[in-house]
Amino acid sequence: MKPIHIVAASVLIRSSLTLCANPQGMTVVSGSAGAQSSGPQLNVTVGQTAILNWGSFDIQSGETTKFIQPSSGSIVFNAIGGANPSQIWGSLTANGTVILANARGFYFGPNSMIKVGGSFVATTAPLPPDLGAGSSWKFTGMPPLASIVNYGRIQTGKKRSLFLIAEDVENHGTLSAPRGAIGLVAGQQVLLSERPDGRGLSANVTLPSGSVDNSGRIIADAGAIALNAQVVNQNGILQADSVRQQRGEIELIASDALNLGADSQILAHGGDSARNSSGGIVVLRSGNTFSDAVGSRISVAGGPWGGNGGSVDISAPNMVAIKSTVDGHAAPGSTGGRLFLDPTDIVLDTGGSDTVPGSGQVPSGSSPGDTLYLDVGTAANNYSDSAFIGFSQIDLQATHTIRLSDNTTWDLAGSTGMSGPGCQLLLEAGTEPGSGIIIGNNASILGGAGWSVTLEAGRDFSTPGAIIPGGGNITINGGGVLQTQDGSITLLAGNNITVNSDGYVRTLNGGSIQATALAGAINNSGQIVADGSSIRLEAPTVNQYGKLQADSIG
Repeated sequence: MKPIHIVAASVLIRSSLTLCANPQGMTVVSGSAGAQSSGPQLNVTVGQTAILNWGSFDIQSGETTKFIQPSSGSIVFNAIGGANPSQIWGSLTANGTVILANARGFYFGPNSMIKVGGSFVATTAPLPPDLGAGSSWKFTGMPPLASIVNYGRIQTGKKRSLFLIAEDVENHGTLSAPRGAIGLVAGQQVLLSERPDGRGLSANVTLPSGSVDNSGRIIADAGAIALNAQVVNQNGILQADSVRQQRGEIELIASDALNLGADSQILAHGGDSARNSSGGIVVLRSGNTFSDAVGSRISVAGGPWGGNGGSVDISAPNMVAIKSTVDGHAAPGSTGGRLFLDPTDIVLDTGGSDTVPGSGQVPSGSSPGDTLYLDVGTAANNYSDSAFIGFSQIDLQATHTIRLSDNTTWDLAGSTGMSGPGCQLLLEAGTEPGSGIIIGNNASILGGAGWSVTLEAGRDFSTPGAIIPGGGNITINGGGVLQTQDGSITLLAGNNITVNSDGYVRTLNGGSIQATALAGAINNSGQIVADGSSIRLEAPTVNQYGKLQADSIG
C-alpha cells in the first residue's frame, strides 16, 4: 500500500445528501467526492484520497453502492454516524481501498457482497486522527458492546488486506484476500501497517479483548490469516495454502482461551499441484488455555509433487490433549514438517479408551489441566494413533517435566512416518524445582535412519539457548533405552545426568554421544555405547560404574 499524504485538500462537496436507501447523509471532510443515485444504485466518485462522513451507511437487498476511484491505490475513509449498526444486505464495490468506521457495529447479511480492488477495513473504533501518517493506521478506543457480524462474502484485490476490527467479531460467511492478509482482531489498540513481504497489511494488537469467532471460510492462499482476541473460537475453514514458493501463514493468538471446534479446518498446504510447493506456517498460541475437539484438522503438508512440510506451533500453559489431526507430511524426497508444543508438563504414552486415530489423544480425564498427554502410537495400529504424523522435526518444551511413561516405546520413524537426513527430536525441560526429562522403566526412544536426538534440561526459555547451572535433570531409568540408528545423541543438563542400572544410551552405525552436566554429576550405572563413533562426558563430577564403549572416549 502506498503512503497516504493529506494536504490542504480540494473539497468539491460539503453538503448532506438525502437518499431513499443506500448510504445517506454524505459530507466531504477532506479530498474530493460526488454522489449520484440512480434507482437502487448509488455511485460515489472520489479522488485519490477522500474522507467522508455519513449519517447512516446501510445497503438493502438488491441495492448497490459503488465507489468510483482513480486506481486500486486510492483510499476512501468513511466515518458513519447515527445510533444504529450498519446493515449491509446488498452489494458494495470499489476500485481501490474502502475503510468503514461505525461505533455501533456492522451486520453483513447472508446475500451481501463486498468486492474491492484494494483493501477493505470495517472497524467499530474511530478513524485514526492522523490519516496522513504514511502506511500505518492506529485504531483505538473500541466501544465495549459493538460487534461485527458477517454472513456474506467480502473479497479484496490481490496482495491486499481485509480487516474486521471490533470488540466482538463473528464470521459465518466467506472472506477472501488472495496473496494478501486477513485479520479478525479485537483489542484496545490495533495498529495496521505494511507487511515487509508486500502482502498487504499486518496488525499489531495491544491489550487483546473481547472475542473472535469463525465458523465460515477465510481464504488467503499465499497470504496470511490472523485471528487475535482475548478469546478465539475457530470452527470453520482457515486456508492459506502455498502458491509456488510463497508459503501461507495462519496465526491464532488468544490472551486467555483458544478453542478449536469439531469442524475446524486449519490448512496451510503446499497447494501448487503443478510444481514443488512447501507447506506453510501455523501458529496457535494462548496465554492461558488451549482446547480442541475430535474432528479438528491442522495441515501443513507439502505439495503432492514435492515440497517440504511446513511448521505447526501450538503454545499454551494449559492444554490436556491434542485431539486435532495434525499433519506435516511431505512427498518422497522432501522433508517432513516441524512440530512445536510447549505446555507446563508433557507425558508421552500410548493407548487410552478415547484415543482418536491420527490425533495423539490419551484419556483427557486422566491429567491435571497443565499436563499434556501425547500418544506416540503403536506398531499394532500402524501408528495411525500417533500425534506426530509426517513431522521430521519435533520440538517439545515443558516448563516443568517431560516423561516417557514406563513400558512405552517411541519409535520415531514409525510414529512420524519420516526418516532420512535432518530428522531431529528435541526435548526441552525448564528450571522449575523438580523439573527434568525422564525415560521411564523399560521405556524406549528409538531413532531410525537419519534421526538425531537432543535432550536438554534446565533451559531458561526467556533467554534463547540458555541452560541454567543447577536447574534440571535427565534420568534414564532401569531398562530405559535412548538409541539412534546413525544419528547423534546430545544430553545437556543444568544439574545431573543419570543412566540407571540396565539403562542404555546407544548409537549404532557411527552416531556420536555428547553428555554435559553444567553442575552436579554424570552418573552412569548402565551402558553408554557409541558403535563406530565417540563418547564425550563433561561434568564437575563423573561417576562411572557401568559400561562405556566407543572407538574413542573423551
